[in-house]
Amino acid sequence: MDSNVVKINPNAIDEVIIKKAIDLLKNNEIIAFPTDTVYGVGGNIFSQEAIKRIYSLKNRPQNKPINALISSLEHLEMIVEEIPQIFQELIKKFWPGPLTIIFKKKEEISGKVTGGLDTIGVR
Repeated sequence: MDSNVVKINPNAIDEVIIKKAIDLLKNNEIIAFPTDTVYGVGGNIFSQEAIKRIYSLKNRPQNKPINALISSLEHLEMIVEEIPQIFQELIKKFWPGPLTIIFKKKEEISGKVTGGLDTIGVR
């Protein structure tokens, strides 16, 4: 597996680098990125191949769910059945940030992502 390390200045994001990461995700590739605590490994939530690779790379049990990291409410609406009012208030107050909220997933989200559960953790 080839890898490419790219340093990013959070004060001057390079759009070319962001586009490259998006292209990788669209092509079922895996990326690593810093989170608030550790580096995360991620892929396209709609790609069975990417999800399989994440479980393999992390040596993660298949019944242990993977959280979804999103960048907008539009993305949230793509993966969850509904956004209850109480969650909307939490989202406004704490996102982006280190709060994971558990939602009922849409059918389009594979059980492989959720460890077979009908819910998904989202940040």
